[in-house]
Amino acid sequence: MKKKHRVEPTISYPLFVASTVLMGVALVIIGAYGIGPINLSRNPKYLLLSIPTVVIMGLGVAGVKHMKRHPTLLGWTCAILLSLLLTGLTWSRTLFPERHMEYLVEVLSISSAMGVWSVIKVYYQKEVRRPRILPFGRRSLRRGLPVIVTLLIVSSGFISSPDIIGGDVFSEGISEADFMAVQYMAGNLSKNYTVATDHRLGTLLNTTYGFPCTFERAREIWVSDNLSKYLYELEGNNSQYPPIGYVLIDDVMVNDSLVLVDNGPHGAVVVIDMWEHEKFSGEPFVLLERFESPDGHWAEVYAVNLTATYPIRDRECQL
Repeated sequence: MKKKHRVEPTISYPLFVASTVLMGVALVIIGAYGIGPINLSRNPKYLLLSIPTVVIMGLGVAGVKHMKRHPTLLGWTCAILLSLLLTGLTWSRTLFPERHMEYLVEVLSISSAMGVWSVIKVYYQKEVRRPRILPFGRRSLRRGLPVIVTLLIVSSGFISSPDIIGGDVFSEGISEADFMAVQYMAGNLSKNYTVATDHRLGTLLNTTYGFPCTFERAREIWVSDNLSKYLYELEGNNSQYPPIGYVLIDDVMVNDSLVLVDNGPHGAVVVIDMWEHEKFSGEPFVLLERFESPDGHWAEVYAVNLTATYPIRDRECQL
């Protein structure tokens, strides 16, 4: 009788455990303290929901030896890692360093699947020789493997549909009310004036519809209730942008926090938790439209009546 040779799983258990633990610890540290421009939510719920992703990436790291037989996967991974290295060294805000983790998950998921399959194949393989007693850890892992894989698949389903609002620290969600407000502005307002808003909505208005936005260059308009303190920002902040003609705010900015991001090389993130939004109900601001969506979100578009600032401007000129 021809004896079948035992095929060992092409995945390193110690490497899988070590890489998973290290990535989990790194996730907690970055979430607690942050690293450069990387901002993660401190909400424990989001850290728990990240566990399946961390495990999948750990399996992917442990199964990298498969890439020797698949040059395309190897090249794909090297390109992402090279891009991550360059963006980390240059503090790029065009290709965000933290978003490379999403790109790596895609390629590592393929490696993970191949690694898991190699283990399952050995688990069900029958051998034609006298059985031997396996160490407790290896035997327990084989018996529990189907349960582990099932839990991974089920738990991944819970994180496949992210919240529209996102994390507590840096929300990038866009609601239906926001889209209605942006569409209204694109169809009715002039692009010769700047829009004061946060990073999320400013990026959408600027990149998609061509509106100039303040981004991090205007801060007093948010934190001060004294018109004379942010008048220079309304007038263009020393010609850094056209005069501010419109203001766009939504419930995320009011209820969570207002986030301003420096689009320069350092990508500094400014989170303003306490800001004066009540002042937009009076001069020099005029409410143009308010939009509400069925899920409770809202957005408001204001125009800036620059003529109402003339008395203050004249008084400062006299001084």
